[in-house]
Amino acid sequence: MPIMIRFEKGLSCPTVICDYCQRPIAQAQDGGYFFNSANHQEGYTVPLVFLHKVRCDARYSAKHGRLEGFNELEAFPDYLAENLGLRKKSWSRL
Repeated sequence: MPIMIRFEKGLSCPTVICDYCQRPIAQAQDGGYFFNSANHQEGYTVPLVFLHKVRCDARYSAKHGRLEGFNELEAFPDYLAENLGLRKKSWSRL
């Protein structure tokens, strides 16, 4: 499971873990999310793979095959919030 909770300084911190090296992706610009985009049928779902760009995505592809779908990890929170019906102004309550 690539999204985990890391306990640090008394806090429960949501953390994205690279599916290849199993280390946290500490900076959004260093990671991406990948998926098999071969089947675009309405309502069809596929698992996500979170990877460090460059150093881990090439190794993952060599071992498991290339995943055609990709987006920057920086975009993930906005897309997820939209699909969950959240508005950014409500995030200030967190």
